[in-house]
Amino acid sequence: MDLRRGAVVEAIRRVVEATPSEGTPVINLVRRAPRGLSGEGSKLGVFPASFDPLTKAHLAIIREARKAGLDEILLLLDRINADKRSFGASLEDRLLLVCHFFKDDADISIGLSSHGLFREKLHALKRLYSPATRTWFLVGYDTILRVLDRKYYRDGEVALDELFAGGEFLVAGRGHEGEKDIMALFAREENKRFRNGVEVIDITPFAFISATEARERIGRGEPIEPLIPEGIVPLVREIYRIEGGAEVV
Repeated sequence: MDLRRGAVVEAIRRVVEATPSEGTPVINLVRRAPRGLSGEGSKLGVFPASFDPLTKAHLAIIREARKAGLDEILLLLDRINADKRSFGASLEDRLLLVCHFFKDDADISIGLSSHGLFREKLHALKRLYSPATRTWFLVGYDTILRVLDRKYYRDGEVALDELFAGGEFLVAGRGHEGEKDIMALFAREENKRFRNGVEVIDITPFAFISATEARERIGRGEPIEPLIPEGIVPLVREIYRIEGGAEVV
């Protein structure tokens, strides 16, 4: 199986080339949801992740976001990740994976962000969507920890006040204590003022699935079907078994 050619691949390459990691934050779309947003007050879900690879845990988060009444969900990869410098697959291949899986989904957009910080993404989103759009970020527990970590900001309090004023968060916990851990995080004095901008979602029984485990299983030649959506298992195996592919950065 080889989908690594054709119009979708060329579209991905054009978007990567048009999304520099310097200058003004920008988000460019590889795919716009056919149904998308309609009217003022529409709710946009933004799911920033490396999708290295796409897993059943990612799908569980998307499923819960739909239940929360979001009108469109934007899957958003970063040109350069703020924390992660090494990936199991190239940026182009990871974009190809999500484009292939969601090719028939009318509510899913797929894009590339030039910058990694959520505050920078929010600035770019305001130029891409109507100012009346309500933005919800879809994240896991590890990600919300990084969002609240002041070390990523020049002035953490100002940056976080701006971020939570412009967007809200749907947060998925890890494991059975997920909600308890998230509530404890926002019970801290420095985070209390952001509590009203957060809702917890339950992705049991997929909370323990990780992309890292999927890559490790591929490396050991073990089954990945319990972790990876059925529709892309052959493509995931093809991409992650090829060595030496250079990521476009």
